Amino acid sequence: TAQIYGSPRPKVTWQISRGNNRKVNLTEENLKDEQHDLKQLITSDHDVYLSTLIINRLPVKDEDRKYKLFVESPNKALSVVEEVKLVTPEAVSSSVTISVISVICILILIIAIVLTLLYAKKNHKWCFHVPN
Repeated sequence: TAQIYGSPRPKVTWQISRGNNRKVNLTEENLKDEQHDLKQLITSDHDVYLSTLIINRLPVKDEDRKYKLFVESPNKALSVVEEVKLVTPEAVSSSVTISVISVICILILIIAIVLTLLYAKKNHKWCFHVPN
């Protein structure tokens, strides 16, 4: 979401640059493509507008795409271009994954041992055998 100041209401265009110099422009007339939805410009305060671009199913390769926000006044007296960077969380490291799996395996093993001992004690097996 980008916060835009302007009077009168500005024209907003999101430009998405993909590989092979392919560009897609999303405006209030063209709100969608296969991976992106542009929400209608919302007035949040006097002369303050919010423009929201929603990215659906963000693949890793999408981080290389460039997103530019073009804002232009209706009388074309003023225009601004702002490049928007995507911030994505870093992938979980393999050491964290291995640690979590190891803890889960150890817990399952402890539960299996406890259940086996409870079964043996209840049925008087092994060292819990009661002589007649």
